[in-house]
Amino acid sequence: DTALNNHQVDLVFKFNPMTKVGENGEVKTVPHQRMKIRNVGYLPWYDNTLSLKEQAQDSLAYGKTTYYDSGKRKLCPKTVYMKTHIVPGKYFSEQMVERTYSNLNTLSVTRYVTINFTEVNDSLLDCYIALTPVKVQTFTIEVEGNNTEGDIGAAVNGTYTHRNVFKRSNQFSLKLRAAYQPMGYIEDFLSDKSIDVGGEASLRFPRALIPFLNEKTRKRIRAITEVAISYNFQTNPWYTRNTAGIGMKYVWTAGRRNERRYSVNLVDL
Repeated sequence: DTALNNHQVDLVFKFNPMTKVGENGEVKTVPHQRMKIRNVGYLPWYDNTLSLKEQAQDSLAYGKTTYYDSGKRKLCPKTVYMKTHIVPGKYFSEQMVERTYSNLNTLSVTRYVTINFTEVNDSLLDCYIALTPVKVQTFTIEVEGNNTEGDIGAAVNGTYTHRNVFKRSNQFSLKLRAAYQPMGYIEDFLSDKSIDVGGEASLRFPRALIPFLNEKTRKRIRAITEVAISYNFQTNPWYTRNTAGIGMKYVWTAGRRNERRYSVNLVDL
C-alpha cells in the first residue's frame, strides 16, 4: 500500500534458478552464470532474398571481429565497428546491445538491424550482426503552384540523395529550386516578374569529426557532423539579390534511449 511509508513501496525480486537438460535428458537447475562474448561477426549488406552462403563468400578480420561480404565491399568495416559496443572477451550486457542497436540505426544506409546470439557452451556466446540497407540513391521532383494577390506562378523542386558516399554511410544531399511568377497585367508577363533560383548541398557524417580523439572516445560519443553550403538568387521589380551560406555543426544524443538531443553550430554564415 503506497499510502503508508511516506507513499513509498518496497519491491522484492526473486530469481528462479536456470533449468538445464543434461546428456541423459534429465532436467536440473543450475545457478545463473555470466556469459562472455567469444566472436562478433558482421554481415553489413544483408539481403533476405539470397542465401547466407552467397552473402558470406569473403571475410575480413577487423578489430577482433569478423566482417563478411559477397566479395564486393559495399560498406567500410570501420564504419560498422565504430558503432558497435559488443566486444569479444567482454561479458554480455543488455545495455551494450541496446547502444549497438541505437548506434547502428543512426547510419543513413541502414533500414533494419538484427543482432543474434548463439550459445557456444555454458559460458561463451557468439554474436552475429546483420544490417539490411535502404535504397542507396534516390531522386525526387515536385512541381507546385502559388498565387500571390492574383499573380499565379509555379516552382520546381528537385532533391538527390546518396546515403553511402565513400562507402562509409556518409549522406550527400543536393536540393535545387526554381520558381517563376509573373506580376501585374498580362502584357507585363515578361517584363514584370519574380524569379527565385537556388540550391543547397550538404554532407552528413555518422561520427564526430573532432581531431586528436582516441578510438575509445570516438566510439563513446554518439554524434554526427553536418556540413552544408547554399546559394540563392532572387529578382523582382523592386530588387535583385544574391545570398550564399555555409554551415557546419555537431549533433549528438544522450540518455539511455537517446531522449536528449544537443547541437553546436561551429560555422553558420
